[in-house]
Amino acid sequence: MHKPPIIGLALGSGSARGVSHIGVIRGLQEAKIKIDVVCGSSIGSLIGGAFAAGKLDTMEEILRGLSWSEFLQFMELPLPRSGLIDGDKIAAYMRNKLSDVNIEDLSIPYGAVATDLTSGQEVWLQKGSLIDAVRASISMPGMFTPAKRDGKLLADGGLVNPVPVSLCRALGAQIVIGVNPNTDVRVRYEEKVEAAQDSKAPPEAADEAEEEGSGIKMRDLFFAGLTLYVTNRIRSKKAAFLSHFGGKETEAAESSGMRDQLTNYMTEYINSTMKQGKSLALGRMMKEGVMMEPSFFEVILASINLMADRIYKQRLAGDPPDIMILPHASQVGPLEFHRADEIIDSGRRAVQMMLPMLKDLIGYIITV
Repeated sequence: MHKPPIIGLALGSGSARGVSHIGVIRGLQEAKIKIDVVCGSSIGSLIGGAFAAGKLDTMEEILRGLSWSEFLQFMELPLPRSGLIDGDKIAAYMRNKLSDVNIEDLSIPYGAVATDLTSGQEVWLQKGSLIDAVRASISMPGMFTPAKRDGKLLADGGLVNPVPVSLCRALGAQIVIGVNPNTDVRVRYEEKVEAAQDSKAPPEAADEAEEEGSGIKMRDLFFAGLTLYVTNRIRSKKAAFLSHFGGKETEAAESSGMRDQLTNYMTEYINSTMKQGKSLALGRMMKEGVMMEPSFFEVILASINLMADRIYKQRLAGDPPDIMILPHASQVGPLEFHRADEIIDSGRRAVQMMLPMLKDLIGYIITV
């Protein structure tokens, strides 16, 4: 009797576009294709780890219901250290939502790729805490604080191996299916076309009218964050001081109320602007459907994803997968996780397009 080959799935980096990995896995499952080995870089390590741990349903539920308010608790305000988002807070959040296991105890072989920032070497994470491995692999420079592990400072695996085909083969895969969400990556930008101003109205009045019409500006968010940061620092100092005199509970309650008020303010602002498609801080800026100047976050993420795509194409020549799945989600911004529904669908569609080739490659009947 013919023994089916060992199939490995190499999930690539890609920021929010990497959510398409969920659709790819769902498509393979629906086609009765058994995944025997899974490896990932960056967000690929997160989705692959959830699958290997039997938590893909939970991960999908989290991503489909994700709002920008979730990110606020991870931000380093107002002045970041070595990253805008605290990676340790992300790890704690994942442990709370997904729990944690050792990689050795997973039901299938799993590996994550990270980059040693001091040596530039590729690091394969195949033992120890699953969450710690994912936390290291997703640590995109500038965005997430680097991870410390075994005396090394680790960052995003997409910097050195965006689609970890080699790691899949090292773990025993005979056929490797690669998934690269970084196809057609670009920073979307259109120059703002200024409307002709009324000659009777002074420029100052026009600016004020525009500001009133566009709602809360970026500076409001910044000062809210700054106030929140200072409030927290004052609260912690006062709590430590007043604890010696029995006044801790009252003071903590007052400052906690201020903190909650400011947090709600920022949360409502970000969620409302994201729904309108004009996020100022965390996404892209839109005005009447026309793309404005890209945000700070978009420039960082798109640049790294472009670099990862070029690195992968160079590695492809010497270490190609047996088949490549290319989810097309170029219309999705690098931080637009709130569009998980359409991103996941793009992964499913990509699998459907490649099913005939998969059938020929694997060599047994696939039931669609």
